Amino acid sequence: MDCDSIRAGVSITMKLAMKDGIVYEAVLTAMYMNEPYAAPVGFKKKGNFVEIKAYKNSRLFDVLLSCNVVVLNIVHKPQLFVKTAFKRERVLEFDANREIAAMHGLPVLAEGVGYVVLERASVVDYGEHVIAVYEVKSTEFNNYAEVEPYTRCYGSLVEFAVYATKVRDVKDSEKKIQYAKKAEEVLEIINKTCNEEYIDVAKRLWVLVNTWLGK
Repeated sequence: MDCDSIRAGVSITMKLAMKDGIVYEAVLTAMYMNEPYAAPVGFKKKGNFVEIKAYKNSRLFDVLLSCNVVVLNIVHKPQLFVKTAFKRERVLEFDANREIAAMHGLPVLAEGVGYVVLERASVVDYGEHVIAVYEVKSTEFNNYAEVEPYTRCYGSLVEFAVYATKVRDVKDSEKKIQYAKKAEEVLEIINKTCNEEYIDVAKRLWVLVNTWLGK
């Protein structure tokens, strides 16, 4: 029996391993004002609950306060983080009606590896931001997903996008500068470890970061 025959006969069972107290990244999807919505979020698991932070002047804040049920999409493509984080800026084209599918009545990223269904338990106000606490209801996996091996490029590009969103959403000018400096440090790693496609995405984001800094 050859290798292809062996692979064809194997049923792969996937399990999502999330440890408490670690900040993970995912793309949140929801139905907001009767339209599919998507945005990357950082979240932290505590038992059967996850915590999601949102700044009050962001659309994510409005979504978390409006939607009792949301979905965390597990993705392994940096482009999906950038597309969904910078929809208004159109850094990369994102068509929610095409790239979000309906699974069990929920809006789910079509290119995701899998997803976690969450139901809101509480929202805690911290002044400039809130922490929304959600209970994990179920975890699903796609039958097929293309998973790129972890690279420094992948992690750095996602980190760069996170800092860029903070520069955009944070009101405090000193904090904006701090996040921009961190983004610039990560940009150096991107330039050394990524291919031209990802470097181009990072350059577009860097232009936006400087615009938000008033440069």
